[in-house]
Amino acid sequence: MISRDRRVDKHLFHEVFSSGKTISGEHLYVKTLLIDGESKFSFSVPKSVVKKAAARNSLKRKGYSCLEEIIKEPPKGVVVIFFFKKGAQHLTKKELCSEIRTLLTKINK
Repeated sequence: MISRDRRVDKHLFHEVFSSGKTISGEHLYVKTLLIDGESKFSFSVPKSVVKKAAARNSLKRKGYSCLEEIIKEPPKGVVVIFFFKKGAQHLTKKELCSEIRTLLTKINK
């Protein structure tokens, strides 16, 4: 799990959602925004994707776990929010990690 200060807060979330750049994958899409300071990451699972809160929380935990494995030293000054699409609840951790990795490489380009 990444530390609490590395996660996106409410105010920054709304700013990224309204004016961020979007990159889409098969089961996830990403909103990014450049900022001054430390990088921040977040995962969002809409109720339309998974109805049960326990399943949504499980997906978020998988995502944070993958992110922790993938990113040893996060880039500076970027806010990244991952949004899950329908059908993402059936992904294995390995599949989720590979999709996160490909989306992160698209961000850096």
